[in-house]
Amino acid sequence: MQYDFSRLQAQSNGLFSEADLNRELKKQQRITPHIISQIMEFAESAKG
Repeated sequence: MQYDFSRLQAQSNGLFSEADLNRELKKQQRITPHIISQIMEFAESAKG
């Protein structure tokens, strides 16, 4: 699961506008819980 920024268009300087990024992030589901669960899984498998 990742954020999808494919709908954004880069500005002339090659960067995305902060307002566009923030708008897109607000539309999408937060992935923080998924990231935390991945970290916990990686930590479990790293225990030796």
